[in-house]
Amino acid sequence: MEEGLDVPVLLITFKRPETTTKVFEAIRKARPKKLFIFSDGPRNEVEKKKVEEVRKIVSKVDWDCEVKTSFQKTNLGMVIGVLGSISWFFDNVEEGIIFDDDCVPTQEFFKFCSEMLEKYRDDERIMHICGSNFQRGWSRDKYSYYFSKHTNAWGWASWRRARNKYDGKMRYYPELIKKKYLVDIFPNILERKYMEKNFNDAYYRNPGAIDVKWTFAVIANNGLSIVPSKNLVRNIGFEETSTNTKPIDSFFSLSPKKLDFPLMHPPGVIHDRKSDWRFMSWILRHKIKKHFLLKSGIYKIFKTLKS
Repeated sequence: MEEGLDVPVLLITFKRPETTTKVFEAIRKARPKKLFIFSDGPRNEVEKKKVEEVRKIVSKVDWDCEVKTSFQKTNLGMVIGVLGSISWFFDNVEEGIIFDDDCVPTQEFFKFCSEMLEKYRDDERIMHICGSNFQRGWSRDKYSYYFSKHTNAWGWASWRRARNKYDGKMRYYPELIKKKYLVDIFPNILERKYMEKNFNDAYYRNPGAIDVKWTFAVIANNGLSIVPSKNLVRNIGFEETSTNTKPIDSFFSLSPKKLDFPLMHPPGVIHDRKSDWRFMSWILRHKIKKHFLLKSGIYKIFKTLKS
């Protein structure tokens, strides 16, 4: 990618210079011709120093690149800030790749996204391209990716046409529940209950759960996401101060693997229920383990000893 990546990139940052440095270095190697940088503002003086440090890091664009920045003076948070930055991005571009400041991609991920964005540009069924694969080496077939109902946003790509279907208020959710459409979408009762719990939380209690609301937008529009057959992005942001990813969830931080090119495309566009259930059963096992550790106090003891 010495000539530069043609696909626009959005980097969403806040106050983590250590992780931001690693993500920015990966972006620098890819050399995107268009780079959008969002930096949320600090909530206090301590955060102000961190935010300023982050902005110095992401300002070191030393390749031929059109740079657009949105550096906020005050903290906007998840709904106005992060969601707003994604809207800002797609207001300016038709398609692109998005990173949080703790998701480090391989260079293969950029190439993968470029091919997927072009191949499925006009296919309304496809709404999301993942960078993460949690199958831990297992694959159902020989193809380079599969189609899923789940969306992971630790390094992802999409199109304006798909993002336009996002509804932060989830207006269709009550009707979907009333008509029991989740039974059709998630036939497995365990997977369905897990997803319903997440949707309920996003609809009734947590307006900042924009990733869950995006997943809902995909399934509510009978959409699919593309999941690479190998993990191409590693989340390194499992800290006590993180908003969504705590140390106890670090089992998600899988090492990236090599994806072979040229890509082997599936002959059709079919939801892979088997791969989705394998992923979900792994999630549920870890959720049960996490519940046990927190309930028993073992995790609290471990943190005390570690500190």
